[in-house]
Amino acid sequence: MPEAPHVLFAVDFDEDAHDAVREAVRIATLYDAKVSLVHVMPSFWRHWISSGLTDKQARDRLERWASKVAEQGVEASHHVLPFGNVADALLAFAEQHEVSLIVTGAHTKSFLERQLMGQTAEAVARSAAQSVWIRHRPPHEDLQRVLCGVDGSASSRRALEEAARICQRSKAALTIVSAIGDPTPHPLDLSEAEAQALAEEHKQRHSQEIEAFVGDCDLGEVDARRAHVWGHPWEVLLNMAQDENYDLVVVGRTGAGRVRRVVIGGTAERFLRRAPCSVLIIGS
Repeated sequence: MPEAPHVLFAVDFDEDAHDAVREAVRIATLYDAKVSLVHVMPSFWRHWISSGLTDKQARDRLERWASKVAEQGVEASHHVLPFGNVADALLAFAEQHEVSLIVTGAHTKSFLERQLMGQTAEAVARSAAQSVWIRHRPPHEDLQRVLCGVDGSASSRRALEEAARICQRSKAALTIVSAIGDPTPHPLDLSEAEAQALAEEHKQRHSQEIEAFVGDCDLGEVDARRAHVWGHPWEVLLNMAQDENYDLVVVGRTGAGRVRRVVIGGTAERFLRRAPCSVLIIGS
């Protein structure tokens, strides 16, 4: 019998236990996965001054969280890692324990944090070989609305097929959106009527290409809504996520690998810093 998928759920205790445990259970259930709750000690000096009391407190609290997850029928373990760089520790644990999905918080409580996204979450998203789920508190009790951005690439194909699987398991509604860039000729070289005709032709061609791409993807039994919207990809995703109250946005990663500090795709990176909801970045 194949081993269950493995989800790493990063815990920093800067959140309500009920919400965090519920989210861990929900994600594990979506993937039929086991969960490792992982906390990285934030400071050597805090550990040293407390003579290890801080470490013991963290272990005891994390054990209680893991017990609550297990009570919901999910296989759960807990791990307190030695102090150090949090992102590096999480990535090393994921590599060592064959984790398939890393879940971390976005830490966007203030305007500044929303702009910077949170150093740990951003570092993990940039460098992980695995898929990364960056959590925001969902607007609904259950996952109801999922938005997936596509551009016809292999990366967006993986993202779309994963989004469809999530929607099928959670009974959520899926919207597929593609961003339509500017037509090649500059409008100043054309009359208004010529520019409008060119734009319509460009939109129609783009829509046909994306529809053919989507038709070639495996969406199972999910009947997805389509949207082809003028704009830059990250702005299109951000505007739709904000305006239509999505619970989760799924995007593909480009240029990801095992080399540290590899930059993820520009669309995903720009969207992450302002995302109003949870984001799932699909690994290679």
